[in-house]
Amino acid sequence: MSLEQESLLLLKNWFFSGLRKSDLVMPVHLINYLGEQILVTRECKAFLNSCPHRGTQLLSADSDHSKIVCPYHRWTFDLQGECIGAPFCTKEESNVRLRPVSLEVWHDLIFLSFGNPVPLSVRFGPMEPYTNDCPIETFSQKHHLVRNLDTHWKLAHQ
Repeated sequence: MSLEQESLLLLKNWFFSGLRKSDLVMPVHLINYLGEQILVTRECKAFLNSCPHRGTQLLSADSDHSKIVCPYHRWTFDLQGECIGAPFCTKEESNVRLRPVSLEVWHDLIFLSFGNPVPLSVRFGPMEPYTNDCPIETFSQKHHLVRNLDTHWKLAHQ
């Protein structure tokens, strides 16, 4: 299986975003996964970090994460992904939404997918009895490490 095929397979299944629902204090959080940028809003919605008008990147790591505004034509989107402002455009042109990414919350952990995988309740259902004695919601993060490795993802996990 090629690296591209493995990446597509990983993108279509649930992956942990690195965020907890209780961490969503800012209006918009930007995450990267296998080269894809995703916006996660405080309302637990997720979208591609790409303007539907011309495909421009909406947010960068150092941009203002309090609102979603396209830097190219100043189109503005609410936290539900609806276009709420499109200067110099007709109503029909501005009747667009951000492209959604599947999002589910399991025990305060936010999972994302670019496909339509089985619900997390089905996927993790057999684990539920074991989580009663181990409340995941109370876990806290002690360290955060981000590294970009120029290697195959399997090697990075070993």
